[in-house]
Amino acid sequence: MQKDKYGTEENLGWEIDHVYPVSKGGTDDLANLRPMNWQNNRSKNENYPSYKCVIKSKDNKNVKSEESRTINKSLQETLKSKYKIK
Repeated sequence: MQKDKYGTEENLGWEIDHVYPVSKGGTDDLANLRPMNWQNNRSKNENYPSYKCVIKSKDNKNVKSEESRTINKSLQETLKSKYKIK
């Protein structure tokens, strides 16, 4: 990602991800927001706490790579409390 590449026009573009999706009750609270490569954000879709990552960084470049990722336990606990996640 590159700071000045906000949006989907560039390979290094990024968007704001709602860690716990808005469709499930997530909000714009700062604890629920993070920058994410736009392609990963799109592939994450409404999945929580695990999702598919399609782009990763390697030696200063983006490379296609499909990997399963999971939100870290500490953040899951914070969001569980905030959004009453079971």
